[in-house]
Amino acid sequence: MALWGGCGDSKDPAPSPDAGPIPTEPAKATLHVATWNLKQFPATPDAPARVAKAIQVLDADVIAVQEVADPTAFQTLVDAMPGYQGLLGTPQTGTPPIRVGLLWRTSTVTLESSENLFTASPLFPRPALRTDFGVAGVGTRFSVVTVHLKAGTTAADEQQRIDSAHALVGQLVEIENAGEDDVLLLGDFNEAFGDRRAAEFFGTFESDAGNTVLSRALEQSGQVTFIPAKLVLDHMVATPGLKEELGTSTPSVVTGLAVPADGGTALSDHHPVRLELTFSEPQ
Repeated sequence: MALWGGCGDSKDPAPSPDAGPIPTEPAKATLHVATWNLKQFPATPDAPARVAKAIQVLDADVIAVQEVADPTAFQTLVDAMPGYQGLLGTPQTGTPPIRVGLLWRTSTVTLESSENLFTASPLFPRPALRTDFGVAGVGTRFSVVTVHLKAGTTAADEQQRIDSAHALVGQLVEIENAGEDDVLLLGDFNEAFGDRRAAEFFGTFESDAGNTVLSRALEQSGQVTFIPAKLVLDHMVATPGLKEELGTSTPSVVTGLAVPADGGTALSDHHPVRLELTFSEPQ
């Protein structure tokens, strides 16, 4: 029996038959997306099992990874993570044959399509990987583009990263023009906010395209992602279409996973970065 507020014997008037159905709140789904450079995975024979345990603590629905050198070890990692699936991109032509990849929780997202990007471009030593996901329970989609840009501190290295930034902005625009405006670009950019041409590099994403470099919040709060140099090299860039899904959310660095507290062998020289997104059912 439904109870209605009131006092005495008064009754609320019955709803008008012309009022239509009572509006309901749209369904929502909160997801966590992360990026983690695994440093020439597997660095040790037990790395797949240890990374699987670390990702349980990370508790993310989509995890972009970089520097996967051994596909067999990556499959071992996936097998040690019940409820997850994995995908690897095209390896670099040099040695070691590292590449980017994705892990995702099948109960919360569904992989709808994937594509290796810039496989023939000299600007990208490691081809980028685009993945399109459907969000369970809300009937919406979003895209993730995972990158691992050129490393190095020379003027040529930085110019290559700037050129790759322009190419990535063009790719984001292409994805948006095709009808997918919720896009997250993330990975190891190998560019710090204190680098000589950092303003030009990050400004490329933000200027005319209207994207947001979310990882500025990490620098502003004094966090680091690349442990040896105490820099932020791992970044997240969101297209304008993700504004509602982001709300006030900003990325955070998850410490304690890359380097064990007992001083044992480190899993990586990077900390993972994690972001929360909330998707709503279209109305």
